[in-house]
Amino acid sequence: MYVPGMASLPVQIGAGEDWKDYISGAKSGTPRGYGDPRCYKNGELDSYNCFHKGVDFSFAWGTPVVAIANGDVIMAVSSNEGYGNFVKLGHDLNNDGKYEYYSLYAHLSEINVSIGTKIGGGQQLGKVGSTGNSTGPHLHFEIRDSDDNPIDPAPILNGIQEGGSHPLSDFMACRMYTDSQIAAINNNLANAVNKAGYGTREGVVAAAKYLASELDVTVPYWYGGKYKQKGINKEWGCDKTITANPGTERQPTGSIHPYGLDCSGFVSWAIRNGGYKANTILEGTDNQINFTNEYVDWNDYNSINKVKPGDLAWTDGHIGIIVEVDKASCSYYVAEAKGAKYGVLITRNSCFGSDFKTIILMDGYYNNNNNKEA
Repeated sequence: MYVPGMASLPVQIGAGEDWKDYISGAKSGTPRGYGDPRCYKNGELDSYNCFHKGVDFSFAWGTPVVAIANGDVIMAVSSNEGYGNFVKLGHDLNNDGKYEYYSLYAHLSEINVSIGTKIGGGQQLGKVGSTGNSTGPHLHFEIRDSDDNPIDPAPILNGIQEGGSHPLSDFMACRMYTDSQIAAINNNLANAVNKAGYGTREGVVAAAKYLASELDVTVPYWYGGKYKQKGINKEWGCDKTITANPGTERQPTGSIHPYGLDCSGFVSWAIRNGGYKANTILEGTDNQINFTNEYVDWNDYNSINKVKPGDLAWTDGHIGIIVEVDKASCSYYVAEAKGAKYGVLITRNSCFGSDFKTIILMDGYYNNNNNKEA
């Protein structure tokens, strides 16, 4: 029976240890990191014309190998060549029938799952071995993108180990918090906003930062998702049907996805939780660009002298909140509900080139007492 699990490193390590300790250094017999050029044939070094597609964990024969996240077993192959015995999982993050990531576990001594099985994070897939083209017992581990191209696993492994936000590891799950935990989270949010200044642009920035980077999980993107109340919504992460018409390519009308916020919903939520009245004016591209009638061109270098945290980053069909201005590098850090693959997070955007086109200046709005909650 399928039981959803938590994000996990593919092989268990000791308390206080780092997964990288098992990739290179004393604990690893032959360090093999992502991109390593060494080629092996029949267990022997053959040339330096290869590109290592994953990372190799040096562990004893028979060590349990587990799934890093919930997924579907799409390959479970027994072989004496190449990868040897290996398992490949597809990870459908958005419940739309499409895999945003794949993970692969190779050179296993045995396989404990079969094709078509749904696997929970942390569930055993097999055991470490040395089958196929291998120099000794180890786990060859890969992460692949939605097009099945290998990518560096390090950011994902770091995110799992550190408990940080990453789309593969820790989107908010349905009812993952009890009512008492939600109350504690909302209290921490209120404290952060009050410390920054309730009813100020600084308070809005504090609210945006809290949801985008200080919560221990990532709030999902849900097209049409709005929440004009204070605090977090206990329904976030629960499957709901997209009702907006038209929907998006990843979230068409009638499809089912974990509930959360869309881009304007997140901005409205942050403004509301920063000490301002609930509003709907931020819904819709035309309403957004005319929100204050004060704006500057994103790509104008001189604009950075007019922009402050709390101003809004805008382009056709998308909006976010600038939470930090870095004049030295001419960059803006934007809190945004970026899309189905990423959820709510903070991104760094150069003023010399970005998907954003315009910055909406918010002094007039933030300084108007009529907009503030009493």
